[in-house]
Amino acid sequence: MAEIAQYGIVADTNRFMYENTTPDTLRIFAELMGISEIDMENFCYNSQKFPRESIPFLIEFLKNIKIDGDMAYTFSENTDEESRTALNEAVRFFVNNILRYIQGVHWGFLVKSKKTKRLWGIGFRGTKGYQTVKKFAEELDGGGHGLAAGAEVKADTAEEAIEKVLQVVNRLKD
Repeated sequence: MAEIAQYGIVADTNRFMYENTTPDTLRIFAELMGISEIDMENFCYNSQKFPRESIPFLIEFLKNIKIDGDMAYTFSENTDEESRTALNEAVRFFVNNILRYIQGVHWGFLVKSKKTKRLWGIGFRGTKGYQTVKKFAEELDGGGHGLAAGAEVKADTAEEAIEKVLQVVNRLKD
């Protein structure tokens, strides 16, 4: 149980990188380590893996990426239900490990097709001190955290969905 609780804390605090990680959380984690310590390096290594079926989607995201100042955005128009899991894993990996890590880029969003026709999922990521993305998601009737948020928009194409997001971004960005 101590190990499971540690894994939960590590995941929930993004390896203690979120600013809302409290001293109490750190004390609880330390107490749990005293009972049974987890291998943090192994946990991080295994939790960042993605299935090889996601590679074509990662390539698509890279091919479609646009950089505008300190913001980047990309999209996938894939609607194949059989590849939905691979697409979702590619989205997770891309927004958490690539989108904000391009030199000069500090925040952005990704657009992907949803199961429902004409519905697009938007994943926003920001970097502390640059852009709070929650406000964009909320304006699109979504939600989330200051640096990680999401929403959905209705549109016929990915380009139309991106345009709707960019209208909100241009109106509300810091």
